Amino acid sequence: GHLAPLLYANGTLTLRHFPLDGFDFINGGRAEQGLEPGYTFFSLTYAPSLAWVALPRNVLTGGVRLKYNDYQFFSQTAEDEMASEQPDGKLQDPYVLVVLEQGWSFDHRNDPWSATRGVYFNLTTAEAGGPFQGDFDYFRTEVEGRAYRSIVRIAGWDPDIVLAGRLALGVILPYDASLGKAAVPIDERFFLGGA
Repeated sequence: GHLAPLLYANGTLTLRHFPLDGFDFINGGRAEQGLEPGYTFFSLTYAPSLAWVALPRNVLTGGVRLKYNDYQFFSQTAEDEMASEQPDGKLQDPYVLVVLEQGWSFDHRNDPWSATRGVYFNLTTAEAGGPFQGDFDYFRTEVEGRAYRSIVRIAGWDPDIVLAGRLALGVILPYDASLGKAAVPIDERFFLGGA
């Protein structure tokens, strides 16, 4: 087998009340070296954004995400298998992604870190490529809702149990097929599973 270091570094620097009161300037960055069956990859991401508390419990965000990704395949077969996942059968490697991202969240939980009641709603949209260049062109939108409810005291017994539910939906639509970029990188796609 092939061995590779598995490294991950993630950081965020937030400038509160910048450039004006009620705004936060958020600088996020990530570096990752990963190992998957058949290949390793290296990825760098920088994502500056601006968050604005529009109304109590409502936050609007907007920003850009810049990403560089490079694969190193163990065999031609592994590279061909990944290329076959693309609509045109070609693999862009390495690739650069430029994504404009917007979001709206509504948080009516009693405690965001340990909620026992309330709801949380998040809507995000993103546009990759187009006039902003990059190697892929697509539109993505995601919606997520969460609800929390503590089980009430029953005959003097307080079970300290919280019922929680989460529903998330998303869609990715590639565009600009005339330029041959109407695809979505594998690591940007939706997959079942997770938390």
